Amino acid sequence: MEQPPIHLFDIKIQEPVTSLTDIIVGVACLIAFQLLRSKTPENRMFFYFRMFFLLTGIGTILGGLLGHAFLYTIENDWLKTPGWLISMVGVTMIERGCIEHSKNLLKPNLLRFFKVLNIVELLVFMALSFYYLDFFYVQVHSTYGLVVVVFAFELYVYLKTKQREIIYILLAVLSMVICAVVYSAKVAIHPFFNHADLAHVFMLISAILCYKGISRMQKISYGQSQQTS
Repeated sequence: MEQPPIHLFDIKIQEPVTSLTDIIVGVACLIAFQLLRSKTPENRMFFYFRMFFLLTGIGTILGGLLGHAFLYTIENDWLKTPGWLISMVGVTMIERGCIEHSKNLLKPNLLRFFKVLNIVELLVFMALSFYYLDFFYVQVHSTYGLVVVVFAFELYVYLKTKQREIIYILLAVLSMVICAVVYSAKVAIHPFFNHADLAHVFMLISAILCYKGISRMQKISYGQSQQTS
């Protein structure tokens, strides 16, 4: 459902509600990043999680501005790719954080394999996105990263450790699955609240749940690993 543009101070804003909801999600991620800086310790796992929120926030705001509000001003499709790149690296950061979270439950060789696969996956989808200049591959990378990697790793850690805060992460991924279904099926309420806007609502819910889980998360100690193995 096409969203009519609006004009503010003689400035045309294309897809205004979609742009606004994108920016709201991005700002929420930046707030989560700032809060986690004061709430979480300085270690590799939380560094990756904080970077996920920072990069996702920046990438989503760029998407709202360049991919929606002022898309009509972009004559070269390459100008859309910085937001794509930042968002894809952001997803890789949360994948990396989940791998780091589970490291004391995995054998060293398996842990190295997943770390290498994490980088290869990013490079492959990034190359496809840039070669075809198609946002579809950014979406596939996000879906794979959240559903296959984040959900699987955190479910494994939950089954091993029963860390209750992980439930927030699992619910965050489920919210993103609903987001993807809404977007793909083009479930729209109104031209000024279309499928993209509704999808952004579930993105916001996912970001909030993810923040709640990560802010309460604990590293797995070796003692804990031995006890649950």
